[in-house]
Formats: sequence, structure tokens, C-alpha cells
Amino acid sequence: MAKLLKTAFVVLLLTGATYSVAQQTIALRKLWVKPQVEVRFGAYRIWFTIKDIEKAMSLLPESDQAKYGITAALDTNREYAIELLPGRHLEYRYPLQDIMQNAVGAFLLYRGHAYIETGRHKKIHSISMNIGPPVDMDGYSTVAITVYDPKTNAMIFSGIMNADMYYKDLGLD
Repeated sequence: MAKLLKTAFVVLLLTGATYSVAQQTIALRKLWVKPQVEVRFGAYRIWFTIKDIEKAMSLLPESDQAKYGITAALDTNREYAIELLPGRHLEYRYPLQDIMQNAVGAFLLYRGHAYIETGRHKKIHSISMNIGPPVDMDGYSTVAITVYDPKTNAMIFSGIMNADMYYKDLGLD
């Protein structure tokens, strides 16, 4: 009976630990270079640097690199603006849309490497992030990530990230 209670306690702890990492508040870092990629998602605008996008692309697992490539091939002398919508399996006009929503956008937000403004041009300093359980998609494990404004609970971003990226880091700026 004691062994059964001990086992039940361990299962309860593990279950609680799993759900405790499901929602996180993440502080956004200061970007040291001017961001060149603007992602419009509803009323919110999210900016990323090309340097961070390229670094995240290099950290992708081999299965994602085979799909998206090892580089986003963005010209550092240009600025890019794309629009994303909530949902999966959307038709994208540009490869950058697919890369940002299904490869590196969620990872960069998870690591706090973004600059975000509301529709009223107010800067957001932190985000709330819901991270779903790992799901097997096309032979590799992904997690659905939804980002919210902590003040209004409005959705800022919705995308997926390879579960292997969960423990990777971009390193020092």
C-alpha cells in the first residue's frame, strides 16, 4: 500500500510539473540591432532581426532543415513585412510566412527575441505563452504555441515549434 501511494505521489508530481510549464510569462529582450522582419498578426506587430532568424534556422533539427533549408536567405539590406493568421495548414504566399509560423517564429518568441507593439503603437515588455503537449506531425514531435498579451489576454501569435527546439538557446547577443 505504501508503494502504491508513493507511485501515485510521483505520478501526481510529474503531472503537476508538466502542467506548470504549459503556461509561461516571458520577458522580451532588448534588440541591439534594428529589426528588419515585421510580422503582422491581427492588431499586433512583431519584429524580429534577420540575425536571430538565421541563428534559429541553424538550430533547427535536420528534419526541419530538410523542409525549410538551413538559411532563410534574407537580404540584410531590406526590410520584410508579412501577415500571419491563426491556424495551421494555411496556404502561404511567401516562404517566409511558413518559416515564421511553423519553424522559428515561436522559438524566437519563446526565447524573448522580438519587439512587439499593439495596434496603438504601445510596446509590450512581456508575453504570456501557452505551450501545448508534444504532438507527432510527419514523423517528428512538435508543440503548438500561442502567445498572449498579459494585460488584455489578446492573442499575439499562434504557431508551432519542433519539440527539440524547446531546450535550445540562441546564445549571447
